[in-house]
Formats: sequence, C-alpha cells, structure tokens
Amino acid sequence: MEILQKCPMLRLERGYYVLTEKITVAIKHRQTIIDFLFTGVVMALLTMGILCIGCDLEIEQIVSNFKRPIPLLIGLACQIIYLPLLSALISKIFRLDHSTNLGLLSTTSSPGKFIIEYLVLRKHLFSGGASSNIYTALLAGDVDLSIIMTFFSTVSAFGTFPLWIWLLGKNYIAIEKIKFPWWSMFLSLITLFTPAIIGLLLRKYRPVLAYRIARFLNPIAVGK
Repeated sequence: MEILQKCPMLRLERGYYVLTEKITVAIKHRQTIIDFLFTGVVMALLTMGILCIGCDLEIEQIVSNFKRPIPLLIGLACQIIYLPLLSALISKIFRLDHSTNLGLLSTTSSPGKFIIEYLVLRKHLFSGGASSNIYTALLAGDVDLSIIMTFFSTVSAFGTFPLWIWLLGKNYIAIEKIKFPWWSMFLSLITLFTPAIIGLLLRKYRPVLAYRIARFLNPIAVGK
C-alpha cells in the first residue's frame, strides 16, 4: 500500500487507485515444454536443410559470384539500407505507435530476415535467412548467391543493426537501456554456416555421400 501511495502515476479516487497518465506494459510469454520442443525440431530441420544445401554447393560458383558482385551488392543494399528506411516510411505514412514502430524497425534491421528478393538483373532468385536458403534451393534459384548474401548480411548486422536502432529508434526507446542480442546473433551465424561448410567439404572430398545427403532436402523442407 505504501508503494502505491508513493507512485506518482497513481491517484486515489473513491477508494481506488487510478492512473493519471498512459503507461506501456510489456508482457513476457513463459516458455513451456511445447515451445522448447517446437524450437528444437525447427532448429534440427534447419540444420539438416542447410547441410543438404552445402552438399550441393560448388566452390567455383561461389568464387564466380565474387567476380561478378553486382547482384550481391544489390541484395545487400536491399537488406541493409532499403528495408530499414522502408520501415521508417511506413511508420510515418500510417502513424504507427511507438511499440509497433520499434518492432517493425527491429525486424527490418535484424539479420536472417525471412524475406525473398527477386533481382531482375541476371534473374537471380535468392533470399536471406536459413529458411529462405532452403526455399531458394527448392525454387531452383541461385543457392550459392543466397548463402553468400546471408553470410554477409548476418556479419554486417553486428554493426548495422545497432546503427539503425540508434538512428531511427531513439525516438521510441531509451537507447542507453537497450541490450542487443549479440550472443543470439553469433549463434545464428555459427548454426547457419557450420553445416553449410561441412556439406561443402563433403561435396569436395566425399561426393557420393554428399549426393545422397542432398536428396533429403525436399522431405526436410516439407517437414519444416
């Protein structure tokens, strides 16, 4: 009772405490065993899917993407620059509240976004994120380009993610109180590219085994 009486945002009226100003309340969902099981199954399917994709990668094709970097640069510009600015434009047009603005900005600025871009130039189809790499393979897109772009977008997000939050999100939240998920981002990078590198090495040194593993991509994608 003493705490309620000292709270400046509460006023006692007719025996009830009434808020004198609007406050924002954050509710954290309690993780259940079902949540952990679902997350574990999804991560296992993603890991196996990326391993299958790695078994189908070609080092020569990866190198050729660096020799012709225009599609890669356009894709990175879309993810790193265009999407955060688009979120700011949407926020202004629709006059979204601060919580929605921050959520939209965080989504568009974060690595591994489940977004598919289609590049008219050279007709490359690729996407960012572990799931989108699998979709790219299923749609017969440029998987090598997809893997490369996902790697660079995830690595660059260690700098661009806090930068965009500071530039566009400082009106919605106290920047000094933000705790960026560095460890989660690092784990995302490791869990994504470790199976891809293993698959690439299998393709080079154990091509028969790599071919057999790669055939499981379609069932895994359907299960996911």
